[in-house]
Amino acid sequence: MEVVSSGADNFAVDIAKILEWPLIEHLPKLVEGSSYYERTKAYYARNKLIALDCSFLVAMPELDKNKKPVGGTANTISYCEELGKKVIIL
Repeated sequence: MEVVSSGADNFAVDIAKILEWPLIEHLPKLVEGSSYYERTKAYYARNKLIALDCSFLVAMPELDKNKKPVGGTANTISYCEELGKKVIIL
C-alpha cells in the first residue's frame, strides 16, 4: 500500500511512517506574492495529482449545512469520481 497525501494531512503521513508504507506527498506549487486566483489554481492542480496517483480516496472533508463536502477536499473527491475511483468519506 502507498499513501498519497496533500501535505496538509499529517495523520495520513504519520500512519504511513509508522507502518513503513511508501508515501507520495503532493504539495501545491505556490509562488510568493501570487494572487488568490493563482494560489487556488495551484491547490486545484495539486488535488488533481492526488486523484491521479491514488487507487482510492479516503477523505475527511468539511461539510456544509446539507452534509455535502466543500472546499479543496470536495474538489479532490470530484476529480476521483470523474476518474471512476472509489471514494470513502469518513
